[in-house]
Amino acid sequence: MDSTSALIAGVIVVLVLGAVLYFLPTFIAFRRNHAYRWVILAINMAFGVSGVGWLVALVWAVYPQEKSLADPLLGNPTGTGGRNVGHTLAEVGSARAQTDNHRRRPEESASAVEAISKLAALMEKGLISRADFDKKKEELLSHV
Repeated sequence: MDSTSALIAGVIVVLVLGAVLYFLPTFIAFRRNHAYRWVILAINMAFGVSGVGWLVALVWAVYPQEKSLADPLLGNPTGTGGRNVGHTLAEVGSARAQTDNHRRRPEESASAVEAISKLAALMEKGLISRADFDKKKEELLSHV
């Protein structure tokens, strides 16, 4: 291999590695299926050359999706001890799950009450211990 072809091969390797490093934030965002992966790609492409844009894209790509990027700066933006529902994707999912839990049918709650009453009767007869009663009651109440 002559020096010219070695130089060309070296340049190609450097360019490929440079491209991989340059688009690292985008690769991470797409690998994590980040909700803002296309925005991260746009920031990476438009402002990545400056270094600051690349760093912003990288931080956004690796930052936990269930948290807001403003959390470290703002802390608790509502001042109420909690954040507004919907600030982040995870909170939206959590709010949906809580709403679904409150939509349970009345018969589900009634069956839990009946089961707890039966457990109380078994405990009064001495067939189960207080610890067993409390454990089973917590299980039943957690599903209501």
